[in-house]
Amino acid sequence: MTILSRRHKKIADIFGIWFCAILLFANCAPKESVDFVEDFPDLLNIKNIPDQPSDGEAFCFADRGAWFGFALPPDSAGTYFGGFPGPFRFTEGKWLSLALVQFKLLNADDLTEIDFKGARNKKIVFYPGRLHQYFQTEKLELQLDLWYVTGNTALIRAVMKNISADVISVIPQWQGSVFANDLQFTLEHDRLRLDLADEERFYLHPIARSSITTDYELKSNRYQVRKAPVNLPVNLSLFNYFVVTHIVEGTDLFSEIDSIRELLRQPNQAFERNVHRWNHFLQQIFQTTSFKHQRSDYRSVAVKSMLTLVNNWRKPYRGLRHGGLFPSSAARYFFGFWAWDSWKHAAALAQFAPELAKDQIRAMFDYQDESGMVADCIFAEAADNNWRNTKPPLAAWAVWKVFQADRDTVFLKEIFPQLKRYHAWWYSHRDHDGNGLCEYGSTDGSIEAAAWESGMDNAARFDHANMLKNHAGAYSMDQESVDLNSFLFAEKKYLAKIAAVLQKNEEAGELLREAEELQIKIQKLMFDESTGYFYDINLQTKEPVLIQGPEGWIPLWAGVASAQQAASVREILIDASKFATFAPFPTLARDAPQLSNNYWRGPVWLDQAYFAVSGLRVYGFDSDADRFTKQLFDRLQGLKNSDQPIRENYAADTGQGLYANHFSWSAAHLLMLFWEWQ
Repeated sequence: MTILSRRHKKIADIFGIWFCAILLFANCAPKESVDFVEDFPDLLNIKNIPDQPSDGEAFCFADRGAWFGFALPPDSAGTYFGGFPGPFRFTEGKWLSLALVQFKLLNADDLTEIDFKGARNKKIVFYPGRLHQYFQTEKLELQLDLWYVTGNTALIRAVMKNISADVISVIPQWQGSVFANDLQFTLEHDRLRLDLADEERFYLHPIARSSITTDYELKSNRYQVRKAPVNLPVNLSLFNYFVVTHIVEGTDLFSEIDSIRELLRQPNQAFERNVHRWNHFLQQIFQTTSFKHQRSDYRSVAVKSMLTLVNNWRKPYRGLRHGGLFPSSAARYFFGFWAWDSWKHAAALAQFAPELAKDQIRAMFDYQDESGMVADCIFAEAADNNWRNTKPPLAAWAVWKVFQADRDTVFLKEIFPQLKRYHAWWYSHRDHDGNGLCEYGSTDGSIEAAAWESGMDNAARFDHANMLKNHAGAYSMDQESVDLNSFLFAEKKYLAKIAAVLQKNEEAGELLREAEELQIKIQKLMFDESTGYFYDINLQTKEPVLIQGPEGWIPLWAGVASAQQAASVREILIDASKFATFAPFPTLARDAPQLSNNYWRGPVWLDQAYFAVSGLRVYGFDSDADRFTKQLFDRLQGLKNSDQPIRENYAADTGQGLYANHFSWSAAHLLMLFWEWQ
């Protein structure tokens, strides 16, 4: 064991300001915010202790796009009180530690630990934007808060208050460890450094006055930082801070230093700014609602949805050149950005984080190829990007949602050329017979990738599809998909709106003419009068593929159906033997023989449920839309009055959550359903 005991002195190097006078006395404990954030405690359960680096059950909180996240100790895990389990490293998809940072208080007279396990009052809470712990013994109150000040740095504040009748002498102590025995903490300029792989490392900074003695005890994969004894006067509080900085490839270290230097001049203001920032998020998600039906439990669903989106946010890193959202931070296979997920994320983010929404869109177009194609999904390791297929064209819709939120014409001008190229790509690479109706397809000729391109990987409508070659690197299924062409119709309308804003009136007019022509084709060729529903069309037989799924209600969302056709589709949507199930809008009609709970063959996906509800509103069926929205909020397990995660999809018969936890597009569409609820 190596023990390094030293007195802090002024550090001449650039890091010196990080160890400035932060140990403070105050007349009272930090003021608790009574604004929105504290109205929504523990909406997601992140109280867990990872039992190994690969623990897939434990979850965490992250903010500002950080690639590391922390959890809270369970109420029964007294050994870990004062600590923050983790961090979880999204760079590797593994937990680094049981608790990299834990705060303890010792009695100065005998060095015994003050026991908070038996605190007469305790509160361990995940508030929007911060992790909070509070303990009260007979003599002391201890409050800890962890929040993110940048996408690379989390700040922990420990506040000790003497509530006894006498002066108390205490020793503040920070400690922590990591799972891996081959990792070692080193002391560098009064900060601890932990080197990982590939330019990744952590800096740990216990902040104190330069006149306070600090003992550093380092032993392999553990550390302990002990302050000198402090006399705590009656009814006064002592503030202590600890900074955790995560450095990855591409981090501008000097810029990070400057940011933290500024924050640490007035750290309590940094806390208040964080509360204000999250209150602003909440105000933004509530400002467009009528509140007619928005009870507190429904508002909590909206906040849980917003938390899910922020938790899944990752800042630029390696091949991800702009920030964006993982589909889920709880599933390692989702650690990337997907195209149509991104469009949906952006549409919801626009309401409360429009700059992030723009970056989510930019992230996908960063990889647009010369032909205009956008990749299916992209990753930090660009070699893993999937170019076998793309995803349905919802980008222009997302861009328009962003513009509606902040009226940024500069962004429209920036992205419009890329949107046009992507739109044109569909007709040059996915229209086998050149008739203006497109098909899903792939670049490698595989049916697997073509189904992925639809976004509905194993949809029953593709069970008998075959592949046709258009030209080199471009293959189509032998069926024209009604949802794809409805999306393209909507995209023409949105592109026309963007063109009009940019005063490109000739282009806007041409796009509207194209939309009219496409609308005629969809209404005439893709609607079956005998069954009253829209279907894909087989290229060889020109007959409808008579399987009823979400593709048939997308024409309502796009506004491409006639009023009579929309009324006919509505009858099917409100039919309990079809789509009006306990949890409404399964991805396959209830009377279909292929029905199961297997991904796109029956479960309720909230993006498709949103398209159904929104489509009903387009044609004036608002009472139906409101009724179905209420059913979704009431019947999907774990949404209301629960700390359970938002799921990837749900069982139609029971509302049981299925597949991945903490799913971004489910959260995005719950928010949009909430905003449109009348």
